[in-house]
Amino acid sequence: MKGEDMEPEDDARLRLEKAMNERRNDLRLKWQEVAERAKISVPTLKRIRNGPGPVTAWAARGLEVALSWPQGEVFRILADEEQPAEQAEQAPRYPDPGLQAIWEADLPEHERLAAITLIEAMRSVPLQSQTNDNERRTNTG
Repeated sequence: MKGEDMEPEDDARLRLEKAMNERRNDLRLKWQEVAERAKISVPTLKRIRNGPGPVTAWAARGLEVALSWPQGEVFRILADEEQPAEQAEQAPRYPDPGLQAIWEADLPEHERLAAITLIEAMRSVPLQSQTNDNERRTNTG
């Protein structure tokens, strides 16, 4: 820590950095993946994490999507506001209903995260039948 002489903006950025890092680790993402999901550049992500300068609404919303946070979470963290209890309970962690259902299942967190990570990995790989169909279309058409 920088000590007692920290500026309020420094405190805010440290809170945001800590929250983003914890969430990134929960989701087992690299910073590059967070930037890609948020549709921002890695240098922009670094500036958001470490300052200086403002965080745009567009970048904040991108980070919220990338980290599966509820809308407004980035600015709530920067302002050091408590999340309302009813919002914390209702806020989906994942925008995909299937993944959210897994997250809400009565399983240990590490098992839920493993299942979600596996599903996300499987979704990113094209199915062999889709690849064969595409090849057939290319060869016949």
